[in-house]
Amino acid sequence: MLPDGRCSATGGYPLGTVCPFVCDVCRGPLDWSGGCFRCCFGRRSSNDPKRFPGDRHDVYDDDGKPIGDGQHWVRTDGPRLAITPEQEQQARALVRQLAAGVLEVGQALEQMPGRRPP
Repeated sequence: MLPDGRCSATGGYPLGTVCPFVCDVCRGPLDWSGGCFRCCFGRRSSNDPKRFPGDRHDVYDDDGKPIGDGQHWVRTDGPRLAITPEQEQQARALVRQLAAGVLEVGQALEQMPGRRPP
């Protein structure tokens, strides 16, 4: 076992291990899916999309086949950008402006909150 909790043989986290990662927004615990149950799932209506600020870890691929030995959590997606609820509202406003033809795609991308440079 490595100091960070990963298996020295596979590089994954053993099945049954609690996810050691925290949310970039609220510092709450993340699920292995990368979702935060405190800020991203807890205070949202059922119509709002779920946000996953952490990396996705899986034991099986999307076809149900084991990844590696099928006994370890392996990172399959990430890193993903975490945004605050306020930044999400700003981004939704930009999408509405795009749909109405008020903004061009390039203009919207420049104004996108939390945007990482290319």
